[in-house]
Amino acid sequence: MTRAAHVLCLALVGCGPELLVVDSVETSLTASERRARAEAIRDVAAEAGLTNGALLGGIAEAETGLAHCWSEATWACQGPHSASCDGPVIAGAGDGPCSLREGGLGMFQFDGGTFEQTLARDGEEILLLEGNIRRAVVFVLDMVVRSTHVDIDSREDALAWINTIPIAPGHPDYDAWIDTVTHHYNGCRPTSACWPERRARYDGLTLQMATEFGDDFWGEPAPAPECEPLPPAGGVIEEASACYSEAGGASGWRIVPDAGHGGLRWTYAWDGDQPDNYAVWTVALTEAGRYAVEIYGDDSGYFDATQARYTVRHAGQETKLIVDQSTLDGFEAIAELEFAGDGDEWVRLDDNSGEPLDAQIQIGFDAIRLTRIGDPTLGPSPRDPVAVTPEDAAMAGGCTSTGRPSVVGILLVLGVFVRRRSCRDREALDRQMD
Repeated sequence: MTRAAHVLCLALVGCGPELLVVDSVETSLTASERRARAEAIRDVAAEAGLTNGALLGGIAEAETGLAHCWSEATWACQGPHSASCDGPVIAGAGDGPCSLREGGLGMFQFDGGTFEQTLARDGEEILLLEGNIRRAVVFVLDMVVRSTHVDIDSREDALAWINTIPIAPGHPDYDAWIDTVTHHYNGCRPTSACWPERRARYDGLTLQMATEFGDDFWGEPAPAPECEPLPPAGGVIEEASACYSEAGGASGWRIVPDAGHGGLRWTYAWDGDQPDNYAVWTVALTEAGRYAVEIYGDDSGYFDATQARYTVRHAGQETKLIVDQSTLDGFEAIAELEFAGDGDEWVRLDDNSGEPLDAQIQIGFDAIRLTRIGDPTLGPSPRDPVAVTPEDAAMAGGCTSTGRPSVVGILLVLGVFVRRRSCRDREALDRQMD
């Protein structure tokens, strides 16, 4: 049994300065389980670019003593079911009776109101251990940007600053970090009576996390997994694999682990000149050849964009396609293309489909599949790909020669005119999602 000093309010920026209750509670995590939990924080944060994981670990230690599951801290409330726990996730006990279902969720205690409101804001991924950590990285970057204790204007600068902070009380950057966490994560203002005690708490537990597992622990993140090449017959590239990457405004991404083809990501489509969010599926092939490029979608409600813009790089050239995601029913072929297997081939999907942001149309990012075409030694293809013709671009919801609805139109003119909308409108919607 491990004892951890613990603020009982347990709410992410939800504990008002008037709540001053501090106590020491027990978690059931053993020393080896604590190390495994710290390794998860270190490695997941590193995958997101945050290499100074002890700072994030200090927050988790202060919030829940590294507990993520209710079974690890049964003094807390029971949250929704978590696959990481095989039972309820931990929920904060400081927002009133557990029956209100209003406590923060998971190790980093995300709290947007009721459980349902929190999941609507932060996504169901926070119920998973890794998802809770990933969301925490995004949150602390935004926390630093809005902090009154540092002058940082972007997530990129926030990440660069966090990664260089020495864990050394008295150093101006470290002190500014502890001030920022106490003020903007916990909600205790510097002028409030809670400030000395809570600031000392975050300071002490951060120092504890920095030394508990040895001097080199936080400086040795696990190597990132490599993108494994597909066999000659092709295969599926999941959005959760090492062959997938995404970029853009991190707060705009939402992850749904129990939908689509083994989970999916989505964001809102919009009509900006440049994408705000985009994803790339790296196509690593062991053998050159002609392949059908297939994308996954369904009627789950996450694939509503009718003008999704895909770009496929293959054999030294790029083919641009427009796909009506709302008609997808499982894997649908969007093109047959020659691939060189030269290591510089990919499929990219941008969120600027040309559809208005205020329509809140969801654009889905899920698995893609490549299927080898025309090689008799590999057997027949599992399905016939859609023929991509110029007529498809001119047909809105028309039919191909096979008689089934067409989901593809070739983007024939690169100079497509879309109504310009400022990034400020996009960021405003992202803040609503947060």
